[in-house]
Amino acid sequence: MTALEAMKRTREPGGLLGLPMPYLVAVSVTLILMLAPAFNPSSGTISLLCLVVVYGIAVMSLDYVFGYGGMMSFGHAALFAFGAYMGGFVLLHLNTEILIGLPLAALATALLGAFWGILLGRLEGVAFAMGTLALASSVRFLFIQLRDITGGTDGLVALPLAEFFGMPIRTGALYYVSVLIAFAIFLILKQVVRTRYGLSLQAVRDNPQRAEAAGINVYGHRVVAMGISGAVAGVAGALFVYLQGAIDPSQAHWVLSGHFMIQLLMGGPGTLIGPFIAALFMTYLQHWLSGVIAHWELILGTLVVLFVYFTPRGVVPGIIEFAGWYRRRRRT
Repeated sequence: MTALEAMKRTREPGGLLGLPMPYLVAVSVTLILMLAPAFNPSSGTISLLCLVVVYGIAVMSLDYVFGYGGMMSFGHAALFAFGAYMGGFVLLHLNTEILIGLPLAALATALLGAFWGILLGRLEGVAFAMGTLALASSVRFLFIQLRDITGGTDGLVALPLAEFFGMPIRTGALYYVSVLIAFAIFLILKQVVRTRYGLSLQAVRDNPQRAEAAGINVYGHRVVAMGISGAVAGVAGALFVYLQGAIDPSQAHWVLSGHFMIQLLMGGPGTLIGPFIAALFMTYLQHWLSGVIAHWELILGTLVVLFVYFTPRGVVPGIIEFAGWYRRRRRT
């Protein structure tokens, strides 16, 4: 039995209903999000919930390249913003149909992500991270300088509403669409990482030299991984512009990339649903704290430290470990 076959036969810890724990958590989170507007149906709350889901999708895109590919990216905010700009361009110049805008934004951002992979795929560790930071700064610079195309520092504003089969899709409907898209992306990426390519990518993450010696094209796997991650980030960016009706270069800033990375580490790299949950929690908490407390950054930073201390591997790995411990205790 080869190493890849052994990895493929390895199953994730089971949960209720026979579902692996990450899938069970994903289903639970999706149901909670679908029911959440019923408890506070105000437009402001739904808009905020939609925003946290969009950021959660962006963090899942980062988890794919870091958690499964071992590529630490500090430029994912630029991919996210590029997808948003592409979604805005489609709204302005091509079509307002969401079924056209989303795939085009995903495709364009996938090409950008793959291009980044071509440039940086032979780098590792800190060198790769600094490369993504440099490329992201270049993209943000272009957003600012190409005023006739991007609107400069003002960005694209007053964009028309996206439509779904000719009907305007407003915040409430967009929220449910975003939740379903997030769940679909989770399922798709989970299947991708279980394919031969996905298992090979994890081998590249664990030991690039050994993977290369085993005949795996390390460089090619990294380029493809960046393309897939870019596509997911592009979907998140397009959903963001549909929600906000505008996009400006601030969304490409490295600070947002840092937030994505913190949320990823809190949620648990290599789980997809863990970083998504952390992004939901942290984004919602940030908006709530900033409205009620002056020095909200201090409280938020303290909470991050506590999370890292008590769940060093992330939220979902902590849940899985607790579930395993509880089952073993019941058996004894």
